[in-house]
Amino acid sequence: MHDRNPIGRHPVEEVRAFFLKHQDRVLFGSDLMLGWDIFDQDVQGEVGELETLYGDHWRFFETGERRVSYPGFPKQGRWKVDAVALPVEVLAKLYAGNARRLIPGL
Repeated sequence: MHDRNPIGRHPVEEVRAFFLKHQDRVLFGSDLMLGWDIFDQDVQGEVGELETLYGDHWRFFETGERRVSYPGFPKQGRWKVDAVALPVEVLAKLYAGNARRLIPGL
């Protein structure tokens, strides 16, 4: 996977193999976040957007579904991708384990 295509545009077997091979080096993250002001105002729309974003990523990483909307749709494109069904131990590293190991005090 050396080109500039988003990861979901590559064959599912290559994507899954990449995550398995580099499971100790990959972190999940997003630049979409809610700040401290969430406690001071009604941000229901923003919370819904976050639930959709993370739900789409969950489907991509954790299920074996085929032809799912690309995470972040429609912002990232209108194509369909195949989910990669990562093992539980890889998911634990991707979501939090690697960050805890790499960032002291996290």
